[in-house]
Amino acid sequence: MKGTVGAIPLAVRLDPGTSSARLLGRIGTHLCRLVVYSRVFLFLISLRLVSAMYEDAPHVERLTAANFGASVLNSGETWLVEFYAPWCGHCRNLEAAWRAAAEKLDGLVRVGAVNCDEETALAQRFGIRGYPTIKLFSGRARSPARATPLDYHGGRTVRDLVSFARSSVQGVFAKVDASGISAFFSDEAHKPHVLLITDKVGVSARYRALSERYATQVSFGVLSKRSGDDAGVQALLLRYAARSGLPVLIAFPKGSRGDPSDVQVLHDKAKMDAPGLHAFVRRLLHGTADAARAPTPAAAVDTPIVSRLANMSEFHGPQCLQHPTARFCLVLVLADDDGNVSQHLAHKYRHDGVQVVVLPLDVIGATTGKRVAAAAAGRVLLARPRKQKIAQQVVSLANANAAASECRQALLEQASALVDRALGGDIHYEPLSAFLNGDASTRDEL
Repeated sequence: MKGTVGAIPLAVRLDPGTSSARLLGRIGTHLCRLVVYSRVFLFLISLRLVSAMYEDAPHVERLTAANFGASVLNSGETWLVEFYAPWCGHCRNLEAAWRAAAEKLDGLVRVGAVNCDEETALAQRFGIRGYPTIKLFSGRARSPARATPLDYHGGRTVRDLVSFARSSVQGVFAKVDASGISAFFSDEAHKPHVLLITDKVGVSARYRALSERYATQVSFGVLSKRSGDDAGVQALLLRYAARSGLPVLIAFPKGSRGDPSDVQVLHDKAKMDAPGLHAFVRRLLHGTADAARAPTPAAAVDTPIVSRLANMSEFHGPQCLQHPTARFCLVLVLADDDGNVSQHLAHKYRHDGVQVVVLPLDVIGATTGKRVAAAAAGRVLLARPRKQKIAQQVVSLANANAAASECRQALLEQASALVDRALGGDIHYEPLSAFLNGDASTRDEL
């Protein structure tokens, strides 16, 4: 009696002298093998399916032990983080909703995911006992509240997740009275100030998220017309040449005492989307005029431009060191670029004034010496075009024989950590001239 199941032969020879017990034993042995093969096959299929859960999700940040501290705990922004296991069916069922929620929350709440099978230390640190577990991280950077996240036990639909996340954004701002505007400027006088004048009682999640993102750099305030001082609000609007329609954003540079000659005013609702608000604050920080922002096509917002430099002249040109608007130029020095890492970083920091470019190893190696070319996994350079300074970091690998995918993941994580620290002001630079002359230190300049 012969047969096949898939590619696995099933053969039982019937000899005249074969007893029934021996025959049943042989059949049982073959059936056991089939069960084992089937389980292995299903296990491999499940690994293949789950391994790609968030690899191509630009709005979901893959968090690891290497980047969790810099990205989440040292951040002042609200984070919604999923702790999942690759073999968990409920985690796979949540994936589509998690991706969609992350896209809707873009510019409001940072959304991440931790693979607990790979990041066991993180799972133990936050007491993960079931999957998926969703935690909300909020509060000031490095505060006790930030280190003790809130467990989410609500619904798992996109609407449930987005509603919870939006309502959880606390914001970092002061409530201002029209009669107390001078006190607002006196508080944190070393910072520029942004004042929202609104006719609503509550504060939008968009403004609260903006205040969290720039809390260390800008002092934010909210003045509600419903506070009762209608005449005082109208007087402020007239003083700063703002239209009577609300809402209105007024930006005051560092050291300002409310002089109308040095303020920036935003009253166009079409420019009060997330990219417009971030651009408004960046102009304040960089001291540039409040020029009208041209409408940006949706495709341009979703897919930022990444330049690939062919030579050092382009490195010195408007694509990097002479970029007209970029606050930072993030240079990925790579031997091989598949576009995924650079596009992911460009999308992640598109609201932070970060221009991402790719520079081949052989190009910069010929100029700055073997110390750059020796970094097999690549090197990350972060330049300040206006200040002519630069920081650099060699991408380190735990395994010297790491595969290309591991190198790219290490580059993504370590480049993200470098930019996050720069945005938080926790980074040291060297003169650009010293770097280009090849006499800068090879150590990590952080």
